[in-house]
Amino acid sequence: VIDVEVRGSRTILTGRPAVIGSLIDITVRKRAELALRESEERYRALVENAPTGVFVNVDNKFAYVNTTLCKLLGAHSKDELLGKLIFDRIHPEFHNLVQQRVARILTFRESAPLLDQRFLRMDGSIVDVQAASSFIMFRGKPAIHVRGKDITDRQRSERELSASRESWDSSFRTRPVTSCRLTARNV
Repeated sequence: VIDVEVRGSRTILTGRPAVIGSLIDITVRKRAELALRESEERYRALVENAPTGVFVNVDNKFAYVNTTLCKLLGAHSKDELLGKLIFDRIHPEFHNLVQQRVARILTFRESAPLLDQRFLRMDGSIVDVQAASSFIMFRGKPAIHVRGKDITDRQRSERELSASRESWDSSFRTRPVTSCRLTARNV
């Protein structure tokens, strides 16, 4: 079995109406289309079920979001984010840095290194996120593919460890230094 494309046109042949037709074997094209469709479905399933929040930024708006990102930001549905400005979900202290990254990615069509930053959940609370971004084309437009994971617990642990170290160091700096001399008789 092969796939064919049929083309025909009306004409007059020896004074009588006729149809001239052609058959084109499109089996290879159909197989390629099927392979592409299956590949897209696998990628979509992979991204949609990823343990990392994923979104696509087109014109500084959410053009695609996965379920994990919705959970990360406290959105009840994708519709709460789609079409909305990404900067509504990025903590203001990171706006300038993210704008610079966006401009660089779109200008040079490159990836940006990991960045620890803060996002804003739908309720206004803050979530610490480590994000990576890269250039893609999305529905014919230049876009940025962003992957982010919640690092709130890690950040909290690092702050607590730092405070503990500081307290430990401080306790030794404020205590008086005592010295004594030991001799063989004292030991």
